[in-house]
Amino acid sequence: MEGEWPLTLVLRPLTSNKHAFRPYCASLLPLTGKDARRAERGRRPLLMLSAFLQDKLGLGLAILKPHVERLANMDISSRYESLTQDYAYMLRFMTEGYKDPQREKLYGEMLAKGYHIASDVKRMLRIVNDTALVSLQKTVAADDNSASNLIEALRDESLDAKAHYEVLNRAFVSIFLSSDWREQEQRLWTAYLISTEVKSADAQVIVSAIMLGCMLGYCVEKYKTLCYVYMTSEDMYVRQRAFVGWVLCYQMSNRLMKHDAETQDMLVEQMLEDDNTCSELVEMIMQVVICTEAEKDNKVIQKEIMPDILKGNHFKFSPKDGLVEKDETLDDILNPGESELAMEKMEQGIKRMSNMQKAGVDIFYAGFSQMKRYPFFYKLINWFMPFDIKHPDLGETILNDEGLQSIAKVFTVPTLCSSDKYSFLFALKSVLPTLPEDIRKAMAGGEMAIVGMGNIDNTITEESAYVRRMYLQDLYRFFKLSPQVKMPNVFVETSWMQGLADKPQLKGRCVELAKFLLRHDKLAVASEVALKAEDSEERNLVLATVAEKKGENPLEHYNRVLATNGDSVPAIKGIARYYLQNGNGEALPYCQRLCELCPDVFAYELNRLHAFVLAGKVEENLNDFYRLDFEHPDDPKVKRLIAWALLCLGRYEKAEELYLRILDGKWGETSKNDFLCMIDLYFFSGNMRKCVEACLNFIDAYPLKDNELSGKWNELYSVLSDEFKLLEMYHKYSPSDVSLLVDAVLGE
Repeated sequence: MEGEWPLTLVLRPLTSNKHAFRPYCASLLPLTGKDARRAERGRRPLLMLSAFLQDKLGLGLAILKPHVERLANMDISSRYESLTQDYAYMLRFMTEGYKDPQREKLYGEMLAKGYHIASDVKRMLRIVNDTALVSLQKTVAADDNSASNLIEALRDESLDAKAHYEVLNRAFVSIFLSSDWREQEQRLWTAYLISTEVKSADAQVIVSAIMLGCMLGYCVEKYKTLCYVYMTSEDMYVRQRAFVGWVLCYQMSNRLMKHDAETQDMLVEQMLEDDNTCSELVEMIMQVVICTEAEKDNKVIQKEIMPDILKGNHFKFSPKDGLVEKDETLDDILNPGESELAMEKMEQGIKRMSNMQKAGVDIFYAGFSQMKRYPFFYKLINWFMPFDIKHPDLGETILNDEGLQSIAKVFTVPTLCSSDKYSFLFALKSVLPTLPEDIRKAMAGGEMAIVGMGNIDNTITEESAYVRRMYLQDLYRFFKLSPQVKMPNVFVETSWMQGLADKPQLKGRCVELAKFLLRHDKLAVASEVALKAEDSEERNLVLATVAEKKGENPLEHYNRVLATNGDSVPAIKGIARYYLQNGNGEALPYCQRLCELCPDVFAYELNRLHAFVLAGKVEENLNDFYRLDFEHPDDPKVKRLIAWALLCLGRYEKAEELYLRILDGKWGETSKNDFLCMIDLYFFSGNMRKCVEACLNFIDAYPLKDNELSGKWNELYSVLSDEFKLLEMYHKYSPSDVSLLVDAVLGE
């Protein structure tokens, strides 16, 4: 490569000076040294994209050349040579002094062509460097995979089911790995997908292939296809797949590519003019978030729900009598109410799972995620196939299995996504022959049910939100579990959320969406989305809550609320909470205001007393402590507040009496703070013998983390020092006293 000109100009010069062209090619200096070696090895494929985006056409072509030569792809080579020749003509005419009013426009068009060639090269480099994608490409390499040929084959009604499926698979793989489409391909596939004569399942699969292809390498014509299908298809299942596709691929376009960005923006703006589309978009973002919590939700199910369901099961299998009630045990006789309680808990567990499912929770993920290693799932297309019990890859043996035919209705339940239905089918096939006849008959007769299957109103399953939810669950399983092709997980990389939230049509829905994201602890995204909303009380409360959860100062947001609504209870409560948590007496006026606005809320009264202590105003308000104790004589929080107030005032005997009863469990379980308060009491009262003893009790209850002496010393000193600082408003002490106490405790 070194010393070689990147463009081969075989044009006859318009001037007699054969060197006249050369000075004007300064921007096309040959790649040399490190740049040339990196380009040859394909280590900097992004350089070729950035060069075109920065209006450096000649440099981009120079960087692109070694990659084009390496790939040796006829189509790409032809397009590259055509573009370099056109650019050579432009350079030639410019050097001869010809003025062309269309030059800027033509240069922009050449940049776009160069970018799309570079995009195809980048996609192909990704394919050749991925063994799974190379294997996939080999399955279709020998075929004519033009759009017209594939569509003709898909429309061939003479093909049997297996042959048609093979054509569909070829179309799926070809589209997924295809280079950037031309407009003609987009028109052909759009017409095919919106045709009412095309099978819904076929159209759904092709739409998924287009989405995957767009994710592998963004193509504006593929993106347009997804948008057009969403806007014009009459098939709800196809429409929803197209909708999910254009949403998830939104941020994959390069915004610096002006033509692509403008086309995308125009289409998205057009779709968002429909209020229903805006609602669906917000709804989909929520569904995606719920999908990402599948593992967390299933931990809740396994730890909190399933044990009660299993414990409440009062049936067993008998080889002689089949499914019968369990025999009464000695425990049932001695504790007759336990059985009914277990049954009640089981029913509550089932109801809780049902409610989770209705709320959109993916309750089956954990179970079926272990069933994606069947050979069926090693074929990429099968992750996107709508469920069909006659799927050719299921095999003849399944169709001939009378047991499976008899329970086919299990697979009509709407609560499983297609991927899980296939997994369930294979699992049944493997275990059904080993089951006793009674169980098989019970399953065939519908006498046995699986928790979570059924109990869904069929009218709901026909709604777009439900169709979309099932498809998103299929996609989530593919991106998390596919053993063959690994793609960047769009459920994790959610930049498309912030990108679409920027749209003015969604401005009025950003607060609703941010509150949802906040409830699901998506703090960063919640903050980004809330900032895009119009300034309002709700928006600022969301931002304040995000700040609090992130450990940041929320006062700016709360004060912004109070500037427009001085009696906002959430804002006043937020400020009071922030000051109380930081041990700051400035909480007092806010706690008092809360009591004025909500005089019947007991928690606000407690916080006011707490604020009195922090503000150093205990003595003059001690009667309020006793009044609350009189009104709530056995409340443990009131008892602890009074004990703390007495400790602050130096009334150690009365405080000790209360703390001894607290530590004895008189008012509920003891806490770490109870042990620390006892240390405070003896430390400030000067009873160091008992203080050391209290410290040892604290360490027994809450062991120090470090085993080394220096680590223990520093840890205990930090704990005690922080604790004593809380009371320095009332009692003075010396840091050396803390050091002596630590030495005394650790020397015991």
